[in-house]
Amino acid sequence: MKRQNIAMIPASNAQDAEFLIGCELNERYDITSESGELLHLIASFSLDAIARILGTELPEHLAHGNKRLYGFSYFNQDEYFLDHISYYGTSDEPEFFAERYTRGIIADEGAFKFTTSPVYAFENAGQETDDEVSFVGGEPEFLQNEDYEELEGYAFIGQIIGYDLPEELEDLFYLTSNIGYFFIRNDFSEGLFFVQGT
Repeated sequence: MKRQNIAMIPASNAQDAEFLIGCELNERYDITSESGELLHLIASFSLDAIARILGTELPEHLAHGNKRLYGFSYFNQDEYFLDHISYYGTSDEPEFFAERYTRGIIADEGAFKFTTSPVYAFENAGQETDDEVSFVGGEPEFLQNEDYEELEGYAFIGQIIGYDLPEELEDLFYLTSNIGYFFIRNDFSEGLFFVQGT
C-alpha cells in the first residue's frame, strides 16, 4: 500500500478504531521487560488493517476473531528512559532485543485496553505529499543506519514523530523530535517497536 499520512484525533470508541495510541500502565496485565519493569500499553493496531497496509492476507489461524497487535513500551517521566527504547541497528546493541523494554504482542481484541489514558486514533490526513514524517504504509524514513539484520523477517507498519503526538502524549518517545517505528513479523507472530532520534 502506498504511504498514507496520518493525523491524531481523540478516539470516540477507544477499543474499535483500527489504530490507537496512548500510554496506559495497568499492573494487572503484568507485561514486563526481562528485568521486571512494568511496560505501558502505547499502541493497539487491528491485524486486518495491518494486512491491508501490507497488501497481504492474514495467516489462516488469525483470519477470524478480530486479533490486534498491542505495543508495549517502557515509560517513566522521572528518569532518562530513552536508552531503553532506542535501537539504531548497530552491532553493539544486541541488548535491545534481549532486554525487551518494548514488546509487540498479538492477542484477541479487548485483551488489553486503554481505560485511563488519553487515547487517539489515526486519521487519514488527506495528503499525498512525501514531506510528512508520520504515516502508515510505504517504507520507513530517516532510519539512522542501513544495516538492520535484526529487522529481517519484519514488515514495516508505520512511523510517528513525537511532535505529531497530542500534547498529553508528547513525551511518549521522550523527545518530540524522536520517531517511533512500528514493525510486525512477516508471519504476524509478534510486533516490534523502537525509537530513534532525528
